[in-house]
Amino acid sequence: MIRTMSELPDGYWRNETACRLLDKHYAKHMVALLVVYKSDKTTGEALYSGFLYRHQGIPLWMTAGHVLSELDRLRETGVDIIKAEWLDLQDDGSGHGIPVDIRDLCYLQLDHQGVDFGFVFLRPHYEALFMSLAGKAFLDQGGYYRRENAKPEGFHLIGFPSERCEVTERIAGELAERSLSAPLYCLPLERIPDRRGDVPTTFWGCDGCFYFRMMPFDMELTPPPNEIKGMSGGPIVSTERTPQGSLKYYLFGIQSSWLPRRRIIRATDMRIVGDIIDEFFMRMREEAHLTNPPKEDEPTGPSP
Repeated sequence: MIRTMSELPDGYWRNETACRLLDKHYAKHMVALLVVYKSDKTTGEALYSGFLYRHQGIPLWMTAGHVLSELDRLRETGVDIIKAEWLDLQDDGSGHGIPVDIRDLCYLQLDHQGVDFGFVFLRPHYEALFMSLAGKAFLDQGGYYRRENAKPEGFHLIGFPSERCEVTERIAGELAERSLSAPLYCLPLERIPDRRGDVPTTFWGCDGCFYFRMMPFDMELTPPPNEIKGMSGGPIVSTERTPQGSLKYYLFGIQSSWLPRRRIIRATDMRIVGDIIDEFFMRMREEAHLTNPPKEDEPTGPSP
């Protein structure tokens, strides 16, 4: 039985028991967004995968662009939003929620020519709650800038697959209370080359993307999810062991699309994401400067 990182064997990245151990390790970066809504007398839940990321010191919740587009459509349909929560979920599906008003979220999304990512600006009180109550940790730019030094033994997709989510309902008087269990999964991936020109042509040949094949667990105890719906927006990381027996991982991309029958994933390169965020932040600062220019009697540079 594998209990610690130092006990990881060769090929650990495909070993189911090792992946369950890694679930607990990666959970500190993962936060799901749960939206419960009511439409036409029916109640539904939407659970979105994402992770905590700090860029230029600014705290963000990262996910796929099409996830936030779906959230837009949900808000625009006029359904009754019963509640929305940031969920701190563990590998067994348990956890607690932090209430959030999705109509008050400020975010940006991009889903164009294969580049598919989005982020939500996290207000200071959410950041503080994540850090103090949930014990979360933010990934940062170093997680992908340093990957030139990476020597990947394997790759993992991390997220909350919808098919493993369970909703239970309990009647309390005249009210029906619904609860959700959503286990975190760490699924092994093998990086494969781009097949530019292959079909479907809209899937392959996307600049700024990586491609991976989902691998079965080695020494499988339980089958992995058949579908990865719900894991869009989850991070893809490389993993490797250090000579000291610890684990080192690098942020490679954000899961955005896949071919179910061939079990092939396309992910947006995190470096492309970082460059686009850099440009967006620069434009925000320029626009803020134009909107609030310095007064004539205010210095615009350092004093002589």
